[in-house]
Amino acid sequence: MSILLDSESQGQYKMSLDDGRFRSVLDRLEVGVLLLELNPQSGSGPLITFANNSLLGWTGFELKNILGLPLANIFGFKKLKVLVERLYAIVQSGGVYEFTNKLKCLDGSELECTWQVSCVYDEDEEPTNFLLTVYRNVSQAPGVSTVNKAVEKKDSDKIASLSSSKKMEVLAMQAGGIAHDFKNMLTTVIANISLISDSINDPEILSKLGDAMKASKEAADLASHMLTYSRGNDNCKKEEVDISQLLKDSARLCTAGSKTRCDVNIQNGLWLSCVNSTQILQVMNNLIINARHAMDDEGVIKANLVNADLEDDDVQGLRAGKYLKLVFIDHGRGISKNNISEIFKRFYTTKETGSGLGLATCLSIVREHGGTINVDSIEGKGSKFTMYLPAIESNGKTSDKVHENIIKQGKGRVLVIDDDKPILKVSSLMLQNLGYEVDVASSGQEGIEKFRRSFNEGNAFEVILMDMTMPGGLDGVETSLGVLNIDKNAKIISSSGYNTDDSLDLINGREIFSGILSKPYDLEKMSLMLKEVVASD
Repeated sequence: MSILLDSESQGQYKMSLDDGRFRSVLDRLEVGVLLLELNPQSGSGPLITFANNSLLGWTGFELKNILGLPLANIFGFKKLKVLVERLYAIVQSGGVYEFTNKLKCLDGSELECTWQVSCVYDEDEEPTNFLLTVYRNVSQAPGVSTVNKAVEKKDSDKIASLSSSKKMEVLAMQAGGIAHDFKNMLTTVIANISLISDSINDPEILSKLGDAMKASKEAADLASHMLTYSRGNDNCKKEEVDISQLLKDSARLCTAGSKTRCDVNIQNGLWLSCVNSTQILQVMNNLIINARHAMDDEGVIKANLVNADLEDDDVQGLRAGKYLKLVFIDHGRGISKNNISEIFKRFYTTKETGSGLGLATCLSIVREHGGTINVDSIEGKGSKFTMYLPAIESNGKTSDKVHENIIKQGKGRVLVIDDDKPILKVSSLMLQNLGYEVDVASSGQEGIEKFRRSFNEGNAFEVILMDMTMPGGLDGVETSLGVLNIDKNAKIISSSGYNTDDSLDLINGREIFSGILSKPYDLEKMSLMLKEVVASD
């Protein structure tokens, strides 16, 4: 029996997980089942709130001992970071995320398993728990019964025919991987431009290099948008943002390569808004892409962004106050009167290939920010989507400041650990240019051995620059833990092409990283981070 249902079947089990009879059914399944709390979506992962008998039998844990443990205790850290970064997207999409990973047992052994993660919702469509279903990989589990093999095949067939939300998850993972690799390539480009610019004084050449650097950084920004959009987790961090810049980026990104144009009109003296940039960009992207599809990828979309000082009852659901008002207007096929009241409901769609998740997610995000989305439409003539976000009145200061490069020289020994040889080469040149002595390692194990040898000789490295993703061996977290087992005071800088700020989280109650240097980076960015970490206690 499988409890992983597609989107259309979710309503059958939303309210059943607190039912003792249902839990007894879970205990009779020959697949492992875990329930997790929704948070934390970082560090050691969410806490376990339920485990069925199959999973307890495989791992050797007793129920009373496994409840309340972080997921990392049975999942390990190797793929944990990738998983927790997907959790927010799973909540928003209602999709299913599938992957392989070892299941850690109480006696230290490990079982090769396939895992599937989905979200459980209550009767009010509010998320309550994460549901993990764990399957022993038959090829490595000779003791698995023929009944269990039948379950495996049945569920494999089920996954093969999952709704489009599952396919969207797979595509999102692929897009995220491409964006990550692209940012790694851009690291080499941007770093080399930075090195060359620092070594010459010819104004004409510097101007051309400046253009190349600007274009490269814009490419890196687009890769970051693709990555955060695909991975979906930015921990809901909010900051004061110029929404107009997000709108320009979204308009450019979402109409690239199409016959559609998005004309953007922005009021002078626009207020700021305190938002999660990734989430609001996701909303804008969805609305523009929907407009494109409504116009069959031809025509002009209008996007108007203005300040709005609202009174009570001006807009349903909003209090009086200052807001930003963003209006998207298309001249597509429009929405019928019968459908317009349904479009923000989860899983509702009129598209053959649609998931019905885009607009539901958009409205949820904007409401979490204290705003709303309204729609007006005439079938056959077009639609107007109006988004309101709470605003912060600008103090009149301009954000267009002239940036002056600040490159700080330093001294000391730095170990660079990265499996990308071009990045190793250019990072070494940059560090030498900044005044540091450099050694490199192309794998986590090699890095640990070099650090141990240097430490034992009394000539320890001041800083380690650590790549976080090194397939085929120890990853950044595992390597860092190995280093800290040699010297608990080692200073390690996390460096990754993924967009993440949670590298500073405690893992197993232990602080691992002293700083973050996101890829791609230039000479200035590297010099400032090195100086800050070296000077820290």
